[in-house]
Amino acid sequence: MSLSEKGLLRWYTACCRTAIGNTPRNPKLSYVGLVHSCLAGSPIELDAAFGRAKAAINTASAKGTVNSTSWSTFRASLKIMRNVLGSSLSGKYRDNPFFMPGTAEPLVAPQVLTVTERRVLRGDA
Repeated sequence: MSLSEKGLLRWYTACCRTAIGNTPRNPKLSYVGLVHSCLAGSPIELDAAFGRAKAAINTASAKGTVNSTSWSTFRASLKIMRNVLGSSLSGKYRDNPFFMPGTAEPLVAPQVLTVTERRVLRGDA
């Protein structure tokens, strides 16, 4: 699913439409933002598998209290950029579970929401 023709691709499970993560439309930008709340396991198990969360992004839109992590977010952003650039230069981005091998086509054609559909989902309609 995508909120616009050029927006991020938002991936969901086929069985129950659980959010999995978000990817850029360009597979050369090999990055996935995981939705941690859909992952099974305790916080300790998730930290062991993925590492402890080091950055909090978009804290102003959080529904609860979240401490801002400006310096950590900056460092995490640099690390992400380094990894994406390295993947792009080495060609590792081609091994991407979200896109057809050797193409920039997503495995599933995204449903692009209309402005009206977005308003309904946000409760603005």
